[in-house]
Amino acid sequence: MTTWSKVSWTDAGQVLKLISPKKPVPGDAGVAPDAYCRTLVERGDLEAAVKFIGAAVPRYEAIVWATQVLRTRWAQGRTDPIVAAILQWVDDPSDARRRAIYAMAQDDDDSPAGLLGMAVFYSGGSISQPDLPAILPPPEVCGVIASGAVLNAAYSQPDSDTVLREAIRLGEAVASQRELA
Repeated sequence: MTTWSKVSWTDAGQVLKLISPKKPVPGDAGVAPDAYCRTLVERGDLEAAVKFIGAAVPRYEAIVWATQVLRTRWAQGRTDPIVAAILQWVDDPSDARRRAIYAMAQDDDDSPAGLLGMAVFYSGGSISQPDLPAILPPPEVCGVIASGAVLNAAYSQPDSDTVLREAIRLGEAVASQRELA
């Protein structure tokens, strides 16, 4: 694991407070986010590591990461209409695309792709109707939902640990600005 250059948090406890604001921060969380994630993986707490990555990376990167996970052989690929729309949004993150993805995701919000579509909607921009005053989503919601999409994809597979480990590998690449290959 390398330094997470895309992550602005300096302390893992800051990220944990985003995930669970009312839960006490563990004593071992006073380290850099990448080191804390490594500890979670070493403990075998892969689900917590996925949630941590989703909260630690910026919103756009959380979408890129979760989309890459869904495109793997374990989940939905380019042929899924929501994933295809999200890939277009990644290339051109316009408000019109974000709202179109939201409309698609509302019909499928219990699938990994539907959850990821919801994460796109909450990634930035107003969540109110276009003709009403802007209401911005809480910044942590996007990453929480994106990691939920990853977990949903993983737990829908027979070997969820393999999917979770691949998701963590991809998340570390996004957080470190490395190639996703």
